[in-house]
Amino acid sequence: MRAELEHLKRARGRLEKVRSRLTRPSVEALDGGAVDLRLAVESLVKVESSLRLQGQNVNGWQAVRVELEGMRREVRQVQQLLAGAGRFHEGWARLLSYAEPGVANYTSCGRITRAEVQDPSSVVIHG
Repeated sequence: MRAELEHLKRARGRLEKVRSRLTRPSVEALDGGAVDLRLAVESLVKVESSLRLQGQNVNGWQAVRVELEGMRREVRQVQQLLAGAGRFHEGWARLLSYAEPGVANYTSCGRITRAEVQDPSSVVIHG
């Protein structure tokens, strides 16, 4: 059971590393996170196959459960950070798409409309 706990701790450590990187999101953080997630999955596969062979009646099962619960929390946090980063970049891309041929204008409802203007470097504020 000691080897399984070590694999779980290693996987959880990888998830913590990914979570930490995602608090300062960048392309490099996402790329590095993919490697860490792959290594975490490999550790979990080893644990799963070992536990299937041993069954649930082994010493240290409670320690495994505690470690798995910690991993669940890490996975939830990583998932939330990735979702937030995705929403941010989606919104940013939408804003940039309006910048090319015209200027992004906001309606009173907060919607963006495209306005064709002669000088796209100018800013007009109404209100």
